[in-house]
Amino acid sequence: MVSRVFAPPALGKVRLAALEDATFILRLINESMANNFRIDHILDVIHLIEDCVLSIVQLDANGVIVGFLAAKDNPLIPALHPRAWEEYIWTKYKTVELNSRNTLFIHLLCWEPVGVPGDSLPVLCIADRSEVCPRLRIRRAVEEDNDDLVPIIERHSKRLQEIYGEFYISELISKHPESERVLLVCEHKELAVGVMILNTQINFEGLEESFELSPFRGCDI
Repeated sequence: MVSRVFAPPALGKVRLAALEDATFILRLINESMANNFRIDHILDVIHLIEDCVLSIVQLDANGVIVGFLAAKDNPLIPALHPRAWEEYIWTKYKTVELNSRNTLFIHLLCWEPVGVPGDSLPVLCIADRSEVCPRLRIRRAVEEDNDDLVPIIERHSKRLQEIYGEFYISELISKHPESERVLLVCEHKELAVGVMILNTQINFEGLEESFELSPFRGCDI
């Protein structure tokens, strides 16, 4: 009897998950995964993408999602309050070195089954942190950032361009220095890859809904 030689599919890059990935991720979840991670609806997947500390997808060589991992800084134990797990873990396992700053717990792990034969060697796929969460430089925005930042902002809203024109980043920085507005830029390899525009009218309720702020005492600052 000749055993069939199995070649695992070529994998592509790993990237952060986006909300539009939810439908494709749901297709990867079989009954066992759904029961284990308590996934009943696509809204559960969307909630993980929005709420988890880390949510990443594995792509194949064609850019198709073949795996997903979501992790939070508290274990998936419904009966345990998210802020009380450190004492629970210490009491049960005596692991005093684990805390919410250095530990993540998997809340969903799903993948595309490939039907590997029993006599095939296992395949280990590693996602380096530098590929998923590169170290970014945070600084104040300058007028020269206009061309890098405008496309980033326009993917979410075109309102600023309609109000201030094509060079509105430069306008906001140079012509309104007296305003209580601050523009922060994320820079990677000397390229602006993210922007945050802050002012005194911060939507605290929106922040609470979109981010896990308990390590920072919520919005009570």
